[in-house]
Amino acid sequence: MKTVTKQLTKRQAEAFELIKGYITTKGYAPSITEVADLLKLKSRSTAHALVKKLVQKGYLTKTDYVVRTLRLVEQKNQMDIRFCFLIKSEVGMAYDTETGKATASYTEVAFKNAIKAPADYAAMQQSVRNAVAAQLATKVDFVIPISTQEYDANSEQG
Repeated sequence: MKTVTKQLTKRQAEAFELIKGYITTKGYAPSITEVADLLKLKSRSTAHALVKKLVQKGYLTKTDYVVRTLRLVEQKNQMDIRFCFLIKSEVGMAYDTETGKATASYTEVAFKNAIKAPADYAAMQQSVRNAVAAQLATKVDFVIPISTQEYDANSEQG
C-alpha cells in the first residue's frame, strides 16, 4: 500500500478535500471536468495538473485514460478530531422525562480523516464552539468545552 510522503500546498489540499468529499457523498470519483467545476476552475488542464500532483504525492491513485478512476489512498497521517461540548440546561435543548425540566445535554463535532492536526487547536475549538452556539441560537457561554472522555462517559452514544 502506498503511503503519503509529501505535504500538500493549500490549493492541493483544497482539491483533495473536495475530491474526497465527492467520493464519500456520491460513492464514485468525479471526472476531471467535475473536479474543475468543484474548484471553480475555468480550465480542465489546471484540474488535471492538480489531480496529477495528488497522484504523484501519493494521496490519490488513477488509471490513465479511464474516467472516474480516482481512488483515495489510505493515509497513515489521517486523524479524527473531536470537539465535545456540554450544552447548559438554560438552552432548553433537552428535558428530563420525569420532571419535564430542562437539563444539560452533550454534543460533539467530529472531523473524520483530517489530513493534519489544526495548527491552533484552542482557536479551532473556539471557532467550533461559536458555530455550535450560533446554530442553537444561544449564548456562547452556554456551550462549555469538555474532554472527549467526559463526553463519552456522559453522552448516550458514549
